[in-house]
Amino acid sequence: RIADTPNPNSMRMVKGSHIIVPRMYTSNEAYILQNEDDRIVFVIPYEDDFTLIGTTDENFKGDPASAAIGSTETDYLINITNTYFKTKLTTDDIVHSYSGVRPLLEEANASAQELTRDYKVEVHGTSSTPSLVNVFGGKITTYRKLSEFATNKVMSLFNSDAKPWTKEVALPGGDFTNKDELTAKLYAEYPWLPTNLVARFVRQYGTLCLNFIKDKDSLLALGQHFGHALYQAEVDYLIEHEWAMTVEDVLWRRTKMGLRLDNAQKDALRSYIASVSQKDSAQSVQVDKDTKETACRSADSCEM
Repeated sequence: RIADTPNPNSMRMVKGSHIIVPRMYTSNEAYILQNEDDRIVFVIPYEDDFTLIGTTDENFKGDPASAAIGSTETDYLINITNTYFKTKLTTDDIVHSYSGVRPLLEEANASAQELTRDYKVEVHGTSSTPSLVNVFGGKITTYRKLSEFATNKVMSLFNSDAKPWTKEVALPGGDFTNKDELTAKLYAEYPWLPTNLVARFVRQYGTLCLNFIKDKDSLLALGQHFGHALYQAEVDYLIEHEWAMTVEDVLWRRTKMGLRLDNAQKDALRSYIASVSQKDSAQSVQVDKDTKETACRSADSCEM
């Protein structure tokens, strides 16, 4: 409607779910399981002590925020895994599950699993008229490639070639040669860090972990310990730099420490985040008051 151009494309929402179980094998390999329905399921070592199994394909309607695994999906993942592995699973082994909704490009008469995971970018307009860029489909795992492709489409309107940037530019925290090198660097500069914590920082943050461990000289300096080597300094970093606002943000959306903390530890973390939020709100109110008072000094009258 914005570009007054008919759009022949439409989207279909497809839900995919995963289950997490205690680690099923000691090696570091990931497995691809071929099912009779021509789908594949991945079995992947996860967070050191767990195994991640997924995913599924189900047509979905409604609010994506409400997506959750169903019993049919659970049975599907367990059955295919039990077909291939000596270690047999039941629903009692599931320690966590999660679901996401993919916005995929619609294809007539295609099943959920047959829909393309590729993307389509369309540009309507010219360099001299307002232009509209439409992106259909795609996955978060290809977002940088898609961003580059869409940018190139826009640049073409101005007869300009954009230089490739996704291939050589590291993701945030990824500016190191390899994990062994970064691990050695952290051991050398922070010998007080436990082995398991170094491994998690390297895997989860890369060099970004230096933002909250630099100038620290002990675990005590990292502040309050919420359990399983989750410390205040890391939580503060997530709140200040990665927009974490709730305990779920910290434990699931920024880390996967929700797999480890018990209810009492989660409550302690929830209380801490609430206290930080209240402190920030109070500071914001004070700043607003100070700004208003400054403005009032140059005014004849002012209501406070």
